[in-house]
Amino acid sequence: MLESLGVRVDFLDGKLILKGDLIFLNVQDVYDQIKLISTSFNQDFSVDLSAVKRVDSASLALCLSIQRMAAHDVKVSYLHVPIEMLDIAKSVGVAALFKDGI
Repeated sequence: MLESLGVRVDFLDGKLILKGDLIFLNVQDVYDQIKLISTSFNQDFSVDLSAVKRVDSASLALCLSIQRMAAHDVKVSYLHVPIEMLDIAKSVGVAALFKDGI
């Protein structure tokens, strides 16, 4: 378990679990914490956003970065994507990122 500015990051049983606010003020720190565990991203995994409270466009950038951290043949799926994040993704044309995540 890693924690940064009120956001908790866990990677358990093939699931990256994020808890707290994913906003501009802390998303870089969260990215840095995820980067430390990204060596675990060598097989399909999911990102659980069910405990995320607030999002903004920076949270979408974080999800895109997680996609890039994963190996090329690894499938990343998103679970319980907040509706606000889906709305942002739709407005910038990347809603397909969350095709599994509602």
